[in-house]
Amino acid sequence: MTGGGTVPGDPPVLTVQLLGGFSLSREGTPLSGKWRRSSARTVLKVLALAPGRRLHRERVIDACWPGAEETAAGRNLRAALHAARHVLESGLEKGAGRSYLVADGEMVILRHVRVDVDEVRSAARSALREGNRSALVAAVGRLGHDLLPEDRYADWLAPYEAELVVLRERLARALPVAPARRRLPEAVNRHLDTPIRGREQVLQELAEPRWPVVVISGEAGAGKTRLAAEAARLAADGGAVVLWGTAHDAEGPTPYGVISDAVNDYLAALPDTRRQATLVRHPALAGLLPTTGAPRGKGGPEEERTQLFHAVASLLTEAGQEAKTGLWIVLDDLHAADLGSFQLLYHLARVGAGRLRVLATLREGELSPADRRMRPLTSLLAQGMAGRVEIMRLAEQDCRRLVIDAIGEADEATVQACCELSGGNPLFARELAAAPDRAAALRHGEGTVPERIGYLAAQRIQSLSAGAQAVAELLAVAGEPLRAAELIEAAGELGLVHAALLDDLDQAVRSRIIGESPALKSGLPSVTYGFRHPLIRLACRDALTAARQRKLHMLLADTFVRHRPEAVDTAAHHLSRADDPRAVDFLRRAARRAASMYANDTADGHYRDLVARLDAAGLPAAEDRHAWGAVLRALGRYDRAEEVLRAAMRAFADAGRTARAVRAAAALAEVLSRAGRPAEGLDVLAEHDPGAVDARTAALFHLAESLLYFGTGRYTETLEATGRAEELCGGDPLLLARALANRASAFLLLDRLPEARRTAERALAPAEASGDPARLVGPFNVLAQLAQREGRYAEAHAHGERVLELVEFAGDPADVVLARGNLVQQTLNLGDLAAAADHAVRALTLARRMGESWCLPYALTNQARVLIRLGRESEAAGILGDALGITNATGDGQACAAATELLEQLGELPHRGTRR
Repeated sequence: MTGGGTVPGDPPVLTVQLLGGFSLSREGTPLSGKWRRSSARTVLKVLALAPGRRLHRERVIDACWPGAEETAAGRNLRAALHAARHVLESGLEKGAGRSYLVADGEMVILRHVRVDVDEVRSAARSALREGNRSALVAAVGRLGHDLLPEDRYADWLAPYEAELVVLRERLARALPVAPARRRLPEAVNRHLDTPIRGREQVLQELAEPRWPVVVISGEAGAGKTRLAAEAARLAADGGAVVLWGTAHDAEGPTPYGVISDAVNDYLAALPDTRRQATLVRHPALAGLLPTTGAPRGKGGPEEERTQLFHAVASLLTEAGQEAKTGLWIVLDDLHAADLGSFQLLYHLARVGAGRLRVLATLREGELSPADRRMRPLTSLLAQGMAGRVEIMRLAEQDCRRLVIDAIGEADEATVQACCELSGGNPLFARELAAAPDRAAALRHGEGTVPERIGYLAAQRIQSLSAGAQAVAELLAVAGEPLRAAELIEAAGELGLVHAALLDDLDQAVRSRIIGESPALKSGLPSVTYGFRHPLIRLACRDALTAARQRKLHMLLADTFVRHRPEAVDTAAHHLSRADDPRAVDFLRRAARRAASMYANDTADGHYRDLVARLDAAGLPAAEDRHAWGAVLRALGRYDRAEEVLRAAMRAFADAGRTARAVRAAAALAEVLSRAGRPAEGLDVLAEHDPGAVDARTAALFHLAESLLYFGTGRYTETLEATGRAEELCGGDPLLLARALANRASAFLLLDRLPEARRTAERALAPAEASGDPARLVGPFNVLAQLAQREGRYAEAHAHGERVLELVEFAGDPADVVLARGNLVQQTLNLGDLAAAADHAVRALTLARRMGESWCLPYALTNQARVLIRLGRESEAAGILGDALGITNATGDGQACAAATELLEQLGELPHRGTRR
């Protein structure tokens, strides 16, 4: 095998679906890999359609990047192939993607795949040769899906689509014209306008029902009506007569309304003479149906009901006799029907009128077990004359396809937001796809739900009792599941009596708006309650007035303080939303806790809210700003960290708190170093006297000083500063670990390797004792560099992997960039070019997000190392020039030396140009 290495044995065959939309699966399981580039999908589609699934690379480029400059197009193709292989090898041994996508000279080949359109074309041509009617019908059905509908306007797709158009026309000519079928009810046609995704098995169950009555259940928006309409259409295609009736929540139950709706639609479609003859034969129908306009018969209620039931059964028997395959009735939203409709349905199923098949959609939880309407339905289920088919939420792959159906090609973030927020509910997914900006805002905790979802939520909440609505409002504002005791206590504060509350809670759970889940409290079994769908919760919350929300936040805050004193972040959230003065203390505790757990994004939010409240109240905020600055630095938000720390430093100085001002100055100086401005950091320190403060503060000052000297290549002065810090740290393991790690790095760059090793090994013990995993990064970095210099590449790589694990846990993006950069060199030494390229790309992507920070030149230089190995020297030279431009501004001697060394190597290498 060519194309950059082999994997022993052939990989499992991959199924590529192109008809109806692009998807990949292996052995029936959708591939779970994330598409980093949309062009990677396009390359796979182009190759899957190509004859023999192989194309010259120029043809691939022309299809995917028409008009692109030659060098850029070649780079795009390589990147797309790499991204596609990453997806194809998901779930397999690393490198298996190269067995599927192969570069053989100038040819690009897709192997070990089955492509649905190839199989359908082959089956269609075989059916045309043999003239087999069933095979022709099957081929027509399979070709009924569009080829890659998301790419319908792409130029490269047109020839393949034209070929399928010709094939469809040949199939149509080969099949005799079917007799015209009876008019479908308008309700069926109205619900056929949206594609069905992920429901193939359920649809087959409905199209070939095992019971006379099938109850289609599921939450609102799950697609019950759409599936019933599709099953009815298929039945009509097979020769059945289809009737459709709908019960309407807003109108309230009308006598026999849902079945009357279906029968009236049937009669209205008959010719006048035949309709009149039918009514003459079945006079009991008069008065029930608005179509007839005839007076009702005379007799007692029971007699009239019996006559009506017999008349409807007889009418449906006649209708079924007209049909080739019997009579189908869809009863939509049966939960809104009256008791008489349920009883009539039971009668029709029992007497088997007209080879009857009934599909009844039923929203879960709308009927309680005690509801009298459930009795006829339960009897049918118990006697085996009815069965239940529950519609579950869509799997992620199917939900993604549904979203793409709705909006076409979209960026990954939008598709992901729609899928996550919808929770697999098809209606919600389509509504979010129709408002992608709103979906993005909701994903970040902002904005409101789409209007249609809001109306649906309001309709469902309004169907509950007043007490159940109050329970729903509490849970909507809570935002997370509540334990039973917490919910009962908070509801009691709203005036809900305990006994009545249990009934209200039962109703909310039966409605399937609220879910009930087992839990543990202090090791004992408990139960929690929460909304089953996040969008319904948001809609319920947004419908409340601001005053009502504040009151509920206050009740919930008090409840959490009593029941979950450890949940300071939850209490802080509710106290903050209630505008309670206690929010300040809880926000501070929550921010410190989050920062201690490296949940820096959460800590940032708490500190932002806390400082804003302190400023608004005119209270001191310097301490909290100082702590906030450390969080912002860890997040790599250096501009914001500088602003916050400068404010803290000024506030400390104005208050005469010299030691605190020096500590803030040291933190600010380190931020400036990270931002690539070490000279400015030294200027900040020059304004403060470390001799005028306590030993610990002075140690922090000298640690910042050592970092700035190191960043400007003054390694001897780094040693002196770390020596002063060590003398002053008083054995504090955190400060000692930092001092020793900085000193070991300086020894390494001064080529004093034995001292570097001893110092790094000495730093490990205080780093472990400090309780801060990030303190281990420096010593392990030095040990990795030493192992690399001494040719112990496996050991160096092991240290590098440990460093990456530590910095990803700590969350500082600049440290992640540096760790991945070191792994580039370590994996290159081990001969793993693919892994090195992956680390280089990910490091550079992250570094660019941070602007021209201190770590960007290192990421550029390591990307250049990979490009040189790939023979792309001219690209590498350009990137190294960019790196030198940044180091000239920052004064980072180490980064400058690394880039210069590589440029000198390029001057000694023969120039081979850029490979396409």
